[in-house]
Amino acid sequence: MDYLERFQRQLKLIGEEGQEKLRNTIFGIVGVGGIGGPALLSLAYAGARNFVIVENDRVDITNLNRQIFYTYHDIDRPKVDVVWDKLKEIDPHINLKIYNIKLEEMNRIPKVDVWIDGLDNFKARFRLNEIAVATNTPLIHGAIDEFTG
Repeated sequence: MDYLERFQRQLKLIGEEGQEKLRNTIFGIVGVGGIGGPALLSLAYAGARNFVIVENDRVDITNLNRQIFYTYHDIDRPKVDVVWDKLKEIDPHINLKIYNIKLEEMNRIPKVDVWIDGLDNFKARFRLNEIAVATNTPLIHGAIDEFTG
């Protein structure tokens, strides 16, 4: 199946140029839980193919009611392993760089075109903001605190 054929319906909205931009953009997603997970899935299903994922957590049973990326069978697996498996099922041509580490512990920051903040703590959020500012890279931020988004 041809890439453009797969996305024929959304081409009416964003055109071939927009689809190619989505296809070629490198998305850095830090945290693939309740916010980063759905963002990652939506981008992959829309045709994005280049991702840098930073996540060091394992799937816990308490994640299942709010983190749509994971199922009961994923409990105790590293989230990055689940991400790898599921994204390759969505599109085997997806390019992934996976970092199973905390952002604050990274020695070398990978190059991305845009950062997406799926983090759950302020220390890491501030660090990601510092990285985005230092590299002049756009940062998309979303957050949740208990029942407030």
